[in-house]
Amino acid sequence: MGSYATSYIKTTSTAVTRVADGFSRNNIYTNGLITSSGGTWFVELQGNISVTNSSTDRGVFVADTIAGTANALAIRRLSSGRNQIVKVISGSSTNLFTKTTDTVKIAIKWNGTTADLFVNGVKVVSSTAFATTIMENLGTRGSEEPYQFIQSMMLFPTPKSDAYLLDLTTI
Repeated sequence: MGSYATSYIKTTSTAVTRVADGFSRNNIYTNGLITSSGGTWFVELQGNISVTNSSTDRGVFVADTIAGTANALAIRRLSSGRNQIVKVISGSSTNLFTKTTDTVKIAIKWNGTTADLFVNGVKVVSSTAFATTIMENLGTRGSEEPYQFIQSMMLFPTPKSDAYLLDLTTI
């Protein structure tokens, strides 16, 4: 028995182990959840530092492929307990921000050529190169599990203003 309740698992007489949670949403560009002018992705996390993690990293992403390895914006929780935000362009990963915090509100906006990053009411990255307009997938990558304590997540079809995102991410 775990330390917290999980979703219902229907069984008859044999105990079963629940598989890790995961989620994905395909065709976010095709279905108009983001547009050719980019978009904005917001995630609020709480309590993830205390999660024991034996893998290299776990995370959520917005990417052009379901594997999230070609072009992506990703939020990962490293085995060290730190939240890491990365951009991936043509399979090459660049760390944008790393922070240890129990509660974090993150917004990433991109306009097709650059991305801006807001964390807990501060714009921490401005105009980093990100030349991908068609981002089709939202979800978890490969064997990575999603954050266990996602408080909220939103995807906007256009880049939001700096003032709006500073307000949205302020704790």
